[in-house]
Amino acid sequence: MQPKMPRDLDRRALCGTLMLGCQVSPLTAAFGISACFDHRLRLSVIWLLGIGSFWTPLPRVPDSFPPHPGFSGILRECGAIERNLLLGKTWLGQSICSRLPCMNSSFSVRTTSSANPFVHPTRSVAMGQRAGTVKAFYLVAVCCVGSFLFAYDAGIVGGVLTLQSFQDDFGYSKKQKADVNSNSNSLLQAGAFFACFFTWPFTARFGRRWSIALASVIFCLGGTIQTINTHHIGAFYAARVVSGIGVGMATVMIPMFSAEMAPKNIRGQLGSMFQFFFTLGVMTSYWINYAVSKMPTGTRQWQIPVGLQLVPGGILALGMLTLPESVRWLAKRGRLEDAMKSLVWIRGGDSPEVHAEMTEILAGIDAEVAATEGLTWKELLMPVNRHRIFLVITLQIGVQLTGNTSLAYYAPQVFQTVGAGNSKLLISGFFGVIKVVSCLFFLVFLVERIGRRWALVGGSFAMGSLMLIVALLTCFHPPAKNATSVSPAGAAAITMIYLEAAAYNMSFGPVSWLYMSEIFPNRIREVGIAIGTATQWLFNFVFSQATPHAVENLGWKTFLMFAIFNWALVIYAYIFIKETSGKSLEDMESVFNSQSTRITPANVEAAEQKVAVAEHKVLQSSHVEAS
Repeated sequence: MQPKMPRDLDRRALCGTLMLGCQVSPLTAAFGISACFDHRLRLSVIWLLGIGSFWTPLPRVPDSFPPHPGFSGILRECGAIERNLLLGKTWLGQSICSRLPCMNSSFSVRTTSSANPFVHPTRSVAMGQRAGTVKAFYLVAVCCVGSFLFAYDAGIVGGVLTLQSFQDDFGYSKKQKADVNSNSNSLLQAGAFFACFFTWPFTARFGRRWSIALASVIFCLGGTIQTINTHHIGAFYAARVVSGIGVGMATVMIPMFSAEMAPKNIRGQLGSMFQFFFTLGVMTSYWINYAVSKMPTGTRQWQIPVGLQLVPGGILALGMLTLPESVRWLAKRGRLEDAMKSLVWIRGGDSPEVHAEMTEILAGIDAEVAATEGLTWKELLMPVNRHRIFLVITLQIGVQLTGNTSLAYYAPQVFQTVGAGNSKLLISGFFGVIKVVSCLFFLVFLVERIGRRWALVGGSFAMGSLMLIVALLTCFHPPAKNATSVSPAGAAAITMIYLEAAAYNMSFGPVSWLYMSEIFPNRIREVGIAIGTATQWLFNFVFSQATPHAVENLGWKTFLMFAIFNWALVIYAYIFIKETSGKSLEDMESVFNSQSTRITPANVEAAEQKVAVAEHKVLQSSHVEAS
């Protein structure tokens, strides 16, 4: 006989406690906890948290349970109850559960085998999905160390060049200080700009992984020369160019590699990690600048912050050795067996979904080759590709028009303008913290919920409004000259700048890199991202040169100018940006109305044959290794 629902227990209480208890199993499995302890832990959670079921909605419950022995049998089957209790019925709960790798797949409905009622066939699939999610986050985190590197290098040099110890060791006067500061930033940006163009053919031939490793080695070479006290500012300039080449190569390939390996359902989160690591680098550089400013004057005072950039550079190079090559690059090169192995690794195991994704990738590549065979640079002039090139160029220009890159480079000077007094370095440090927290919030809760287009529209409007408030505060309550403390108006202006930075890191900051990496087809992805990144470096150079002069000569009008730019970007984003959230890279052809490169049934059939051959080869190689 099947056990019936106990009459002396409220249905809601029993079902609520069962649902809470069943969620413990995926967590314990994810951390390798034994089944015996898992069973006891679930019982503990049920009795400790059962009271929560009285304020949850009444779920749909089966009238009877499968024939498991006693109460423990009911516990094993409770995974079949739908996710509509406790966390599942609240927006925050759904967001948290869907974002945590160990919780996301744990809500899948489980069925039991008729042969063995205690075996869950979908458990291995769920575990594979969790493993794939963890591997995807690991891959992107390793890659985005390059973004941290770029941000740290850009943020640290401004503070180092203001140190008296650096000026003494390299022998330049206070009158030359502004030129040295400008040249140090400009030469790094120049190296990065020109690196974007030779990176494209290199990564197309040798792959993403080895290209990123080479970029980190080049950067470390430049960082080493910068750290050595050569007493010649020309040597420091040359080292900045070398480091710029490494940074430029990395900023082209990291978004590309991340987008090509990311599952489409979390590609927004993974793509936003580029900006998140960037904010971490900026914050770290601000606080290290603040720390070394308290050190005794000497050579070590500037060598420590400059030398620390070698640490993330080394981590990036070594981390590439632990990752597989891009699936789409391998497939485009005809290395289908390696592509299949790479896809199985990044998705956490073999499954029908993996086979379907591989088929879609190969069909997309075949469709592109059939439509564009024999074309070279003319492909970029095709209407659909012109649209994409226009978007990445204007989007990267828009990033600079927001004014946030300029704020990152010259934060102490900007905060001095609004009345920070002697606390400008400390306030800059908290400015970096705000960037990190806001970007993390966007990455976890918003990127897949609001999409790309509305993030840009809303962020632009918020930034424009906040910049206007800063302009008005600075205009009507200008800071006193030689002030040592922060005035009330200055505190309000600083708060508005903090909020403006938060708006940027929930819109243009992460979305610009994410959008650029996902809209191009495989055939021109390298050159498309290279053009977008080169645009970023070119206008980064222009605005980094113009901002200090604008702040000095225009004062509060600088913030008014950025307010107008941001409001113009609201119109731009609303009219031109197409939504790409939740789409695979192969789906972008339909998003941009590309008729010539859409996947046809013939493409799919040919791709399925290729996948079958690749699977057979992988199976043969695994048998050989096992024997």
